[in-house]
Amino acid sequence: MIHYKHTTKISPDRTSAEMTTLLAKAGATHIQQIINEGHVAGVEFILDVGGKPMAFRVPIRSSEILVRMSNEYNERPRGRRRLGDGEIARHCQRMKDDADRISWRIALEWLKVQLSFIDCGARSPVEVFLADLIMPNQSQTLGQLVKERGIAALLPAPKER
Repeated sequence: MIHYKHTTKISPDRTSAEMTTLLAKAGATHIQQIINEGHVAGVEFILDVGGKPMAFRVPIRSSEILVRMSNEYNERPRGRRRLGDGEIARHCQRMKDDADRISWRIALEWLKVQLSFIDCGARSPVEVFLADLIMPNQSQTLGQLVKERGIAALLPAPKER
């Protein structure tokens, strides 16, 4: 069940601005929003890692949150009053808006934790953001490539002994 930030009223725009401020304080440059079909779908930024600029992407996947919320709603005990046609559309839009706000807040909290690890020296940016590393000459992150092709496809062939 999703309980985290289930009732937040903080807009995705405000959360995006908080993320930008947080990343800038952590030394990130070239911070930009990813726009997909008119909606902000994530944040990309560059961090200096060992003297080399590396690009990372933090995606916002509110559709997965919406599916979970819908499943939770459908699993609730019956006895709710039946919604009329107009109410269904408003209810669906309200759930979508809630999912957007929740997914942005989760991403912000995740980012705060990861940057805290880096700040105290417990982890390096690569350790924290490896799956979010935007691969050179590609538009995908390492995590997306591994999901799509499998880890073995990205590793060099083993050398025979």
